[in-house]
Amino acid sequence: MNVLGFLNRTCELESFVFQGSVNSDVVVEAEEEFLETIDKTTHKLIDNAPTHTSDFFLAHLSFCAEKGLYVKHLSPYSPDLNIIEILFRLIKYDWMSFNATESLDSLKTELFNILKNIGAEYVIAYA
Repeated sequence: MNVLGFLNRTCELESFVFQGSVNSDVVVEAEEEFLETIDKTTHKLIDNAPTHTSDFFLAHLSFCAEKGLYVKHLSPYSPDLNIIEILFRLIKYDWMSFNATESLDSLKTELFNILKNIGAEYVIAYA
């Protein structure tokens, strides 16, 4: 199971959960779904993962800009600046109970509960 997400500093999350590997096609598809949710100019910071630096993804950025989504790459080797990485670390190591690993069903149930409650029950306090 993989999670892609769009998170802002007020803990509003748009998440996409799917099974299978993450590649540029999957990232572009999730981004196109996210584009349908924005109604104002939006700026997005991304890391330098291979899916974010592929020719296919980079070609997609002009389409994003036409829709009001402007993408900027973070400096290499700066995961501490990527707020979605902070979120994923908290989910995996702080918020997910150990019992979630008992079965795939319990993992899915707990993961979806956490994702649904980010910004309410689960909040990141940025320093």
